[in-house]
Amino acid sequence: VHHAAMTAAFRCGKYQQGVDIYDRLDASCMAKDRAVFTVAIKLHARLGMEEKVDEIWDEALADDMVNVVVVGARIEAAAMKGDVVGAARLLDFIYTRGWVPDTLNFNAAINACKNAQPPSHYTAQLFLQAMTNSSLTPSLVTYTALMAAHRRAPLAEIR
Repeated sequence: VHHAAMTAAFRCGKYQQGVDIYDRLDASCMAKDRAVFTVAIKLHARLGMEEKVDEIWDEALADDMVNVVVVGARIEAAAMKGDVVGAARLLDFIYTRGWVPDTLNFNAAINACKNAQPPSHYTAQLFLQAMTNSSLTPSLVTYTALMAAHRRAPLAEIR
């Protein structure tokens, strides 16, 4: 029930209401599942609550509730704040667990490059290379984020 309500709040752009639902769940000491952790990370990231995102991530790790979907939400949170190093570490986290990152994971990592200050076009290219080396096909979203990461790149470095 909590997951459904949090998801509805997220989809409607009512992030604070979703956070309030999570806070009530957290205060109740009820068990949280992967779906709850995923949406909680997304809600808090949308509100720029970086410390809370880290806290939720740490709890998910401690409770052995992390899978590739939860990591994906955490990469998206890193992308929103332009945390390129964090996105790269999370992709490594996926690989070290023997999991396979998907297009959404790489798109989020490239978005981190786009949102970094200054944008990190070189790292975005490396993420694209890793994506294609993993036999994943870049999407329109991938290329849009890649081009945005190149918005301040010298013309000679755009390839």
